[in-house]
Amino acid sequence: MPPNPDHDDGAFMWSMHKALGELAEITRAKTEADIHSELLLQRGVERCIEIVGEMANNVTKETRDLHPQINWKGIINQRHVIAHNYGSIRHDLLWLIVTKHAPTLREQLEAILPEPPEDPLPEEPTP
Repeated sequence: MPPNPDHDDGAFMWSMHKALGELAEITRAKTEADIHSELLLQRGVERCIEIVGEMANNVTKETRDLHPQINWKGIINQRHVIAHNYGSIRHDLLWLIVTKHAPTLREQLEAILPEPPEDPLPEEPTP
């Protein structure tokens, strides 16, 4: 299949970066105990991680291969766990993602992000 000229890996990576920023914002001043007790925090964390994984899945294999320092497969697999096994999500593991893996991924992305896209991916509609 020929490459899609409208496919923009940079835009997908910028969307990953944005979702990681949102994750940092919603977990600011929160603790691991909070993620076990606050349903809205759980859902916000899950959604941000799910978005990061979905955007990573849209980055082409060629671009992922250029950046093996990023655990693309793990990021994508975590999205699948949240999307399909939501009844058995371990919030202690999500907290590990929030506190360890997400900040590292954000730094890794910042090192490789292209200039911001002129036409970013559309925002989700607000109610």
